[in-house]
This record gives sequence, C-alpha cells and structure tokens, in this order.
Amino acid sequence: GPNGNANNTAALAVGVPPPPPPRPIANLSVGSGGAAADGGSSNVSLSDGARFVVFESNATNLVPGDTNGRGDVFRRDTVTGNTVRGSLDNGLQQNLFSGEGQVSRDGRFVVFTRGTGTGPGATLADKAISGGEICFRDMQGNVLLCVTKGPGGAAPNGASAKPSVSADGGKLVYEST
Repeated sequence: GPNGNANNTAALAVGVPPPPPPRPIANLSVGSGGAAADGGSSNVSLSDGARFVVFESNATNLVPGDTNGRGDVFRRDTVTGNTVRGSLDNGLQQNLFSGEGQVSRDGRFVVFTRGTGTGPGATLADKAISGGEICFRDMQGNVLLCVTKGPGGAAPNGASAKPSVSADGGKLVYEST
C-alpha cells in the first residue's frame, strides 16, 4: 500500500452453492438378472453407502422358486447386482407374508416382521393372523432367529411390528401389543 502496508484482501462471494451433479435413478427392486419386479415393492431400507437395499415385494420373479404367493423381504447388493430373499427360514420359503424389512449398517443383518397380514400381496388368510413375529437373519451365516415367542416357544399372543436393527446388528427393537 502507499504507507508500506501490504493490504492483501480477498473477495468474498455470497450466493447459493451450485446444485450437486444429477445422479442416475435406478430401479432396485429387480431380480439378479435385472428383470423388473412383476409385483409391487415397498418399505425400503438402505445400508451405509446404499450398497445393500432391503425391501418387501409381492413379486414372484426376483429370485428362483418364489412360489409362496406371499410378500417377501429381499436384499439387493447394488455392487454385485445379486438379489436374495431375506425372509427364508433354513433355506425354505415361508407361507406367511413377510415385510417391514430393515438392514444393519453393513448389510449383514436383516430384520423383518412375518405373518403380519398387511402389506403387498396380503391375502384374506394373511389378514386373519392375530399378530406378526419379529425375525432376525444373519445373511452371512444364513441363520434365522424369530425373537417374539411366548413361553416355551409358543406363538406370540399379540402383534409385533416395526422392527429396527442397530448399526452393528447387535440390538433389535420393535413394537409389541
């Protein structure tokens, strides 16, 4: 400056930041081969980074052998493109509706309600079920544990719904009446 001072100034700009670049929209309720679901899908849950997407669907073409005529819970790996049924019990499909699926942060654990009588694909027989039970599945070990049992392993005497799993899969909460 004129008195020997160096006046370094920076200009400040005030305004609205530019919008983020557009992201492609993808249909994730598809089978492993990429075929679009032949039935409705809903209740989506995402793992961190959205690698794993868990959803319920009454589609019959997302995995081979889906012949139970009921809504099921599926987990899609967006990296490998693989879709698997999360609501299997010891590798077998259930004859009850399964829905309200939630996934842990790393995608390893899936919790869901089965026998709720609501959701896509629910039939009159499903709606007659008095209440759902909450099931927890380790997708790595293919182990299913249904946690809402009465004394001696009896069927629950009320409805359970809306499960949620902690980030690490170590804790589970749900509503019960």
